[in-house]
Amino acid sequence: MRRAFTATLFIGLFVGMIAAGALVKGSVLAQSIPPETRALDVSYRYLSVGWIDWVTVQLSEAAESAQNTDDLVEALLILALTYESSENVEAARETYSRLIHTSGLSTADHALAYALLGRLELGQQRPLEAKSMLLEADRLLPNQASVEYGLGQVAEFEGDLTEAVRHYSRALEISQEWLSPILRSAAIHIRQEEPFQAASILSEARYLGTRDAQFHILLGESLEGIRAAYTASPESFVIDEELAQRLEIDLETVETSLAALIQHAADRALQLEPGNPRALQLLERL
Repeated sequence: MRRAFTATLFIGLFVGMIAAGALVKGSVLAQSIPPETRALDVSYRYLSVGWIDWVTVQLSEAAESAQNTDDLVEALLILALTYESSENVEAARETYSRLIHTSGLSTADHALAYALLGRLELGQQRPLEAKSMLLEADRLLPNQASVEYGLGQVAEFEGDLTEAVRHYSRALEISQEWLSPILRSAAIHIRQEEPFQAASILSEARYLGTRDAQFHILLGESLEGIRAAYTASPESFVIDEELAQRLEIDLETVETSLAALIQHAADRALQLEPGNPRALQLLERL
């Protein structure tokens, strides 16, 4: 439970810092914490006010003084994430590697370490290294949405877009409220000039993408592709009625309806991200 809490705290650090007074109060409370876990708990208090250098010192001490595997895993995990957030890639890589080789690791923690190292390597544009880590994470603990998503990114690096879509679809099956694999899949379909497939994926996730500018841009681009198909050959144009209904396309006035929907998508994207160049380009092409 504490590990989940501290991971949430870590993410929250980059959304907004809490008042520094919490550190003073925390330092007093820390006097009652057993010595073997004090460094770990104090590190979280430094983390909460953004004192990253002190966090790494405390977490390093916590890792060296850990009395059990759980505390060691927790210290190394948060230490690696801290290094990664401060762009100390080598230190993060070394810490994830140390975590991987820690004896007595549970299968879940082992898989997590491999998955996080794979994610790090992806961010460093090292798809071969990332793939190796992610496949091992998948072998240890199958059906992880983040691992499937990472393997999809690797497949994109390799140019295998069919495989990429397969992994993104799998990630979405596992985590049905996750927008990222939907956006990646839709973007691939648009690049492959498959606007109907892209629009279908996006239309089923409107409740997830309503506040995401990228979602509205991709929706607008997919509608633009459908409009181009209609303009090229109105007589032979065919669209699934259910899809048309989800997209709110008026089949009596297809071109006019699509133009209005494209404009709405671009306008919504600009509300969320003023000046977005792709949204502006959508409007210019209308």
